[in-house]
Amino acid sequence: MIRVPTLFITFLGGLLWSFVPLFGSFHVDFAFISALGISFLVAVREAGLKRSLFTPLKNTFLYRLYNYFIWLLVFSIPIALHDVFRGTYVWDGFWFWCSGPVFSLILSATIGRYISLQSYKWPRVVAISAILFLAIGGWLVVFFSLPQLFYFNHIWGFWPGPIYDTTVRFTLNYLWFRLITLVLIFGFLTLSQTSSRRLASPGFIFALLFLAVLLPFFSNGALTRSEKSLQKTLSQSVETEHFKLFASVHIPREELEEWAIRHEFYFQSQIELLEIEWPKNRKIHSYIYRDAWQKQQLVGAKETSFVPIWLSQDQLHIAHEHLPHVLEHEMVHVVAKRFGNILFNGSWNMVLVEGLAEAITQNTSAHSTLDQLVAVKTEYPTVDQMSSLFRLFGFYTQSSGLSYTVAGSFVSFLIDNYPIDLLKESYEKSRLSGDYPPMDQLVNQWHDRLEYEKMLTDTLDRRRSEQLFGYESIWEQDGPRNHNLPAAILDQWAYHWARSDTSAALDLLANTFETLPKEPRYRISWFEHALELQKPELILKHQLFTDSSLVAKRLIRDAYAMSGLWTQAREINEELFVSSDPPTFFQDSVKWNTYIALRYTNQFPSKEEYLGFSKELVNVLVFEFWDSPLASSPKDEGVLTNAIVQWLGQQLTGPIPSSDPFTFSNALIIFERSLPRLSEDQIDRFLNDIENHPYLSNELPRKQYLLRVQKLKDWIQFRKTYLTTKV
Repeated sequence: MIRVPTLFITFLGGLLWSFVPLFGSFHVDFAFISALGISFLVAVREAGLKRSLFTPLKNTFLYRLYNYFIWLLVFSIPIALHDVFRGTYVWDGFWFWCSGPVFSLILSATIGRYISLQSYKWPRVVAISAILFLAIGGWLVVFFSLPQLFYFNHIWGFWPGPIYDTTVRFTLNYLWFRLITLVLIFGFLTLSQTSSRRLASPGFIFALLFLAVLLPFFSNGALTRSEKSLQKTLSQSVETEHFKLFASVHIPREELEEWAIRHEFYFQSQIELLEIEWPKNRKIHSYIYRDAWQKQQLVGAKETSFVPIWLSQDQLHIAHEHLPHVLEHEMVHVVAKRFGNILFNGSWNMVLVEGLAEAITQNTSAHSTLDQLVAVKTEYPTVDQMSSLFRLFGFYTQSSGLSYTVAGSFVSFLIDNYPIDLLKESYEKSRLSGDYPPMDQLVNQWHDRLEYEKMLTDTLDRRRSEQLFGYESIWEQDGPRNHNLPAAILDQWAYHWARSDTSAALDLLANTFETLPKEPRYRISWFEHALELQKPELILKHQLFTDSSLVAKRLIRDAYAMSGLWTQAREINEELFVSSDPPTFFQDSVKWNTYIALRYTNQFPSKEEYLGFSKELVNVLVFEFWDSPLASSPKDEGVLTNAIVQWLGQQLTGPIPSSDPFTFSNALIIFERSLPRLSEDQIDRFLNDIENHPYLSNELPRKQYLLRVQKLKDWIQFRKTYLTTKV
């Protein structure tokens, strides 16, 4: 019988545990850690029990199993109640708990009971070894053989993937895996009834456990995901000298071929910078998913692009929409395998791993360098803080924006001021090379560099820095895995919209407004979705909230106009354009309908309609369609190309307000992504306009713009040479 003091201590332990970041939330992380803990506790206790001929009723296996379950339940209740109190409880957490620690408890108890019946000399050692084999050995088999970041395990249950993927839902595949666990449980219960010495040997136990580890490999993709399986799903392929791309058939072939050239460009740039001799005929596999949701389904990482550097086959895994932002960064991880450690092909030090990728790409901000983002802070990271960041888990205790930015700035300083071989040596050994000066001296030198960069910063740098450093890490959030959080709700809406399920999108939209916080960014997203679904009445019902931004006011104006309430729409329009003329399409009903079709219903204009477009409508057309797939429609392609050429001509040569750097930055992005649509003469013309632009020709141009334009020029030259050679 469990005593009341024991129950009280267990409950108190659960209450204290509920305040632990991440793992104290009643969700997949708590299920993971509690399953691991209860498995060792129960297996060791069961294995150590001494058996006698007559067992009292209160000491039967079922009675003890009942007591173990009560312990687990009493420990878990305060965690669940704390989530209810914080408003972060979701039923997914309950299902993870039922499928995780409950199954693990029963399995470990049956293993421990079987071991105790065999009268081994060291039963507890055998029990610990068996649980370790399942917990670690089973994971290692998958980890070092398959390109996936989600894992099922008989001891700790389920791990969904990268810690930065905050929205985790319960998956039915987990139940299929637990059927194997159930078979294993019955197997040990059956063995417990046999007197055969051969079946009682430790070797047989581990043979049975090894079989349980291998069974998921025969699940035909439900529980494990091999490269062969991925290539079957991502069936479209393109091959270059150093790469083989596997992509979803939803990605146009022409666009995929462009990305193949981009792969080669980043690769060549990086092996030159890092002074690497790449082995002949060694190809990198690049898996490009239809979108983040398909990637989550197949390999368990939704928002996180990744490179499984521990596998012998070099490979990248990136969602289609993430390619422009992360391809160069992820490529660094692949290339850096050439000087990584023997076991992991990388570095155990995440400052060096992610810092190297950030330092080479410099893509954290379109307007600011990494140094400038750190330099605008009132206080720089101290020697102690940098030393802490270099520790094993120090990188993950901070928000991703802070860790990546600081690490990138510091590693960039090392690259610029010391031989690259020292960094490569440090990367392999997971600690700074002894040939570097001491840490305090390095940090002081880095601070001197930041002091210089601080003189080049302005409000634009401060704004982006505050945004990056202001992000909460997953350790600081309440209920970080909760799919009812505002960002998760909007993500669900985006999924329904991407899959053309407008009915589900509308239902979610209509029922979630009250759950969103009053911050404008959430309301703005909700407003945009309402207009895209042609439901302006939802905005008019909920449009009153304080501190409306200009973007929100435009959406409210459009909602009034779409509803035929022109008086109210014009009143808001007058507020928006106090010091300038309003868009001409707002005065003309035909042009207004064209604006609505472009902005909210994704309707592309005909050539005849386009010829009558005003400058404002051309702007809308370009911003809504500039990143459309290549050759998605030959009829539309000519119209879009003409619009982009017209828009670039206006933005790069017309009067540019000195207070609006975003115009120039957007022009760089759209020009770069539109290269396949432009002729060589047009490319040369716009590149010349960029080089002579006021933002580059003034006395003190932004350093980040200089870096971006130089990389753009290198890319244009590489692409031109590549296409010429290919022909």
